Amino acid sequence: MVRQRADIINDDVRHTDTLLNQYINDSLKRLQGIFLKKGLVKTQRIQDFTITGATDYALPTDYLATVGVWYVEGEGTSRLRHMDDIERALKVALTGTHASRYRVFELGEATGNDLTDKRIELYPNPSSGTYKHVYVPFLTFSADTDVLDDGLGWHEFIVLDVAVKIYHRDNLDATPLIMEREKWERQIEDEVEARDLNATYVVHNVQGVGSFTDSADKRYGWYPDFYYNGR
Repeated sequence: MVRQRADIINDDVRHTDTLLNQYINDSLKRLQGIFLKKGLVKTQRIQDFTITGATDYALPTDYLATVGVWYVEGEGTSRLRHMDDIERALKVALTGTHASRYRVFELGEATGNDLTDKRIELYPNPSSGTYKHVYVPFLTFSADTDVLDDGLGWHEFIVLDVAVKIYHRDNLDATPLIMEREKWERQIEDEVEARDLNATYVVHNVQGVGSFTDSADKRYGWYPDFYYNGR
């Protein structure tokens, strides 16, 4: 599909499959950025921490964004609150047997080094306990049969974005492709916002200061959910 749109069906020397696969995954990340901006989470994964008393822990290599961090004790859980800049600067005195705050950062952020090692800090630093980090992963295509399961033709944005990259590489005028890509981007943003025709989606309990013991209610469980306005 990409080769057809970019008119390079028979050009597998300059535009190799390896190069096109890289372009496709780069464009997929861009599409995920649109999803994230509009609050659409297509996939979530769970990272279980092995608590050692360390000041921070490595995030998964496929990490894109944090949904939340939960402390698990028996059937009950409590959601950690994001540690804001003021709390981080003052290191507010928090006591307890488990962490109640978290922050995500990258090594080198204070020194200007390469920001390649993503970390998460739990505060106060726990020495034991069960913590679960629910995050949004980067999606990647690894096989020719991989597809974006959207049902609305959103894959066309990826095809157009890759075609624009190819045109730029060949010093061709990509203006018509760019205009069509921008049209798809606006359409995707509108359709993401209208996934439910009766109400908008809101992330429940953003600050997450409460706890619960009813594991049957996903709204307050360690596995987060989206709920409708007014419900």
